[in-house]
Amino acid sequence: MTRVEFRDAFAIIKLAYPHFYKGVHDDEIAATISLWYEFFAEFDYLRVCAALKTIISTKKDFPPTVAEVLEAVNFVSGEKVADADEIWAEIIRAIRYYGWYKQKEAMAAISQEARDAVKFMGWRELCASEDPMADRAHFLKVYPAILARKKTERQLPQDVKNYISETIRQKKAIEQSKNTELLPIEHSRKELDEDEYEKAYSSGLKSVKDVLKMW
Repeated sequence: MTRVEFRDAFAIIKLAYPHFYKGVHDDEIAATISLWYEFFAEFDYLRVCAALKTIISTKKDFPPTVAEVLEAVNFVSGEKVADADEIWAEIIRAIRYYGWYKQKEAMAAISQEARDAVKFMGWRELCASEDPMADRAHFLKVYPAILARKKTERQLPQDVKNYISETIRQKKAIEQSKNTELLPIEHSRKELDEDEYEKAYSSGLKSVKDVLKMW
């Protein structure tokens, strides 16, 4: 959605809540539109308009916040919140089908919600568990937190998502670099130990030969 389109969409709020924007200077409204646009630039113009109309049909006194509009955008998009029992059943099916040794294949086959739960609880721990009822109870406790995190991530503006992804990528690169730097050190240390061993062995052997010569 372009800035011009979002300005037109924001006009819906101004028209629906005229008393709130009465006396507000144009430069203040322009600054508000500029800030809001960062959160909605990735969405389709018609979807945002539908979300705004959904809100103003029920919200009377005050205009919506950014978070409320984002929730409405997800609502009009028809996104369904996965039921906890469905996700748990999905995890159990994956455990039975793929088992302990095929974690990579299992993670690729299940939904994102199920993957998040498995990462939290541990694939091997779930496979080895002998108490599925306790595992299910644990899952039902952590699943709301997983949904809340997913909701937060979904409502973040695209530039923030990009920043988080880049930060994670850089951290992984630093860790890999540290691990790579350790390899030559360990290798050199191993070679040094072998050299010292050869020297000691040669020295010992020479000493034995010298003793034999004395006989």
